[in-house]
Amino acid sequence: GTSNLWPANTMNVVCGGFGNQNTGYGGYTTAPDTTNTARFINEANPLYGSVEHYEYYYPDLGVGQQTLSFHFQAGSDSWVFIRSQVDGVVHRVWFNLAGSGAVGTNVPTGWTPQITAVGNGWYRCSVTFSVAQSAVYNGFGLATADQQFSYTATNGNGVYQWGQEFEHGTLTAYEANVAPCLNFSKTPSANSVAAGSPIGYTIALSNNAATGTGAATAAALNDPLPGGTGIAWSISPTYAGPGTCAVAGAVGSQTLACSFGD
Repeated sequence: GTSNLWPANTMNVVCGGFGNQNTGYGGYTTAPDTTNTARFINEANPLYGSVEHYEYYYPDLGVGQQTLSFHFQAGSDSWVFIRSQVDGVVHRVWFNLAGSGAVGTNVPTGWTPQITAVGNGWYRCSVTFSVAQSAVYNGFGLATADQQFSYTATNGNGVYQWGQEFEHGTLTAYEANVAPCLNFSKTPSANSVAAGSPIGYTIALSNNAATGTGAATAAALNDPLPGGTGIAWSISPTYAGPGTCAVAGAVGSQTLACSFGD
């Protein structure tokens, strides 16, 4: 097939820019390529009751033969399914990540699933199918049994995922396409403060790409800061690098501007 059709970053679905429905994210573990880049994808939102828990990439694959593949390792869940909304109908194929691995029952007509053990409890799971009009919401979901896609979450349950690849045509050998995987966080210093007291928050930006891959070039951050009567922002302690960070603009319309370089 034509590899790396989407997404641009094949490291994991978080770095690949997938959307999510009732899933969350945990830590990392060793991927089949020995990097610490496989991400834990877990069930979320138990208060919502019986819902589907899945990751998806919306763009249309186009017409003709298409293949979706993902690498999985069982966590507290040992079932997953690969899904696609093809010609207006959602189809799913289930995979058992226990033992030697197995494809579930009731494979959609015309679909070809494969599961291959790649070592250390990892499996490459794929589906190949034909599209007449469109194929959107392509991705995978969590399950606790064959044919299950809607259920109440158990916090902490999930699987590890790595190395997704979308292709025109049939399945080919996995071909990594690694781009920067930037993670941004903003943490307040307190949930609430008394009038007249200092307020603040900590900002962190990191590149979660494996060492030697996915280098970010000319990385920058611009964060408009909240304005208000008597609010003047500063950086404390002074930022020591890499790159530079400064508060720019007049009081009331200040911005945190950082240039991190390569």
